[in-house]
Amino acid sequence: MVVFDLDETLGHFSQFSIFYDCLYSCLKTLPHFDHFYELLDLFPEYLRPNIMDILEFIKIQKQDNKCSNVMIYTNNQGEKDWTLNIKKYFNKKLKYELFDRVIGAFKVNGKRVELCRSSHDKTIRDFINCTEINKNTKICFIDDVLYHNMTGANVYYINIKPYIRNIVVDEMITRVESCTYFKRLIKNKRSFNREMNTHYNNYNYRFNEIAPSELALHKMIGKKILQHIKIFFGPDDNLGNNSNNNKSKKKERTTNSKNKTKKRPRVK
Repeated sequence: MVVFDLDETLGHFSQFSIFYDCLYSCLKTLPHFDHFYELLDLFPEYLRPNIMDILEFIKIQKQDNKCSNVMIYTNNQGEKDWTLNIKKYFNKKLKYELFDRVIGAFKVNGKRVELCRSSHDKTIRDFINCTEINKNTKICFIDDVLYHNMTGANVYYINIKPYIRNIVVDEMITRVESCTYFKRLIKNKRSFNREMNTHYNNYNYRFNEIAPSELALHKMIGKKILQHIKIFFGPDDNLGNNSNNNKSKKKERTTNSKNKTKKRPRVK
């Protein structure tokens, strides 16, 4: 099983969420997944470098029955539909139902969201409670935050550097205006441009431009993440899956897993 965090792990979606809200305020239309998909597709920069290669590899493992499930375990404080849309986006890009489930935040704005969770901390106990998986299931967990209660003998924890990427808003507006899909929704380009800037500026979003060296580092990190995931699946075809093989094989796999998970690689 492979489990991903969402924000700063699969990608950086903070600025995108603001732009998305601004767009629907200006277009005066109800949010729709097709709109979401087309919009995110205009900004591939928001996806962690090499994430699609990583997901394609996991897709093959799942198709070959070497990976039982792929999930998102997040503390994102937005509506759960937001995370579900990102899940659907990746599945559509891959032309395959890779992500099976989203485990959302414990609370959002003080209100319980994920009833199977007991706190904002990510823990093995909560994860098992939410998914009802066998406690001996081998898990590859990828997150930019190290949650100590998610570590354990059966968890191969890949702790990565957070990915943060922003785009100049004028460039974002230009891409939308030039997109065939959105052109039909924009009645007046000048008015649209003005309204988008007004709405966006109301958020006072802090823009940090990524340095070329930082981007190069994240590309290298993406390759290392894939290397570690390959280690997780390794020569043992069942490491990422639930298995009902005989006891001697099961014991051997558990021993190998313990040796690997003790390292908890930090990719930075």
